[in-house]
Amino acid sequence: MTVVFTPLASHADTWHKGTPTALRGNWKSNAKTESTASGKEIVYYTLSFSKTAVGNSATINGKTLQFRLHAVDYQKISKQTYLIRTLFTDNQNGILTVKQTGKKKIVVGNGTNNTDKESYYKMDK
Repeated sequence: MTVVFTPLASHADTWHKGTPTALRGNWKSNAKTESTASGKEIVYYTLSFSKTAVGNSATINGKTLQFRLHAVDYQKISKQTYLIRTLFTDNQNGILTVKQTGKKKIVVGNGTNNTDKESYYKMDK
């Protein structure tokens, strides 16, 4: 799963700066084999939540491509479920839906419709 931030209009008065404390840290998806034009590759994804940013990366056959996105805000939409918003350089908002299902597991989906869900597991420091 590639994390794609979906554009969305939202109500500015319900958003809080930064990320929720419960989500902070590094999270990793399970590795899986994906078919590509160059053959089969082992892929896993990571999300890193800090106080002010969320970063994502993809590791493909041991090589990591990393991206850092800033200007992170969040909105709590239900118990342990959050919308995470970041601002792209072209001034479009990107949204992730993140549900914490345990201390060591989150389920992440794209946009407010929560599509393309993927589980991530807390990485040890």
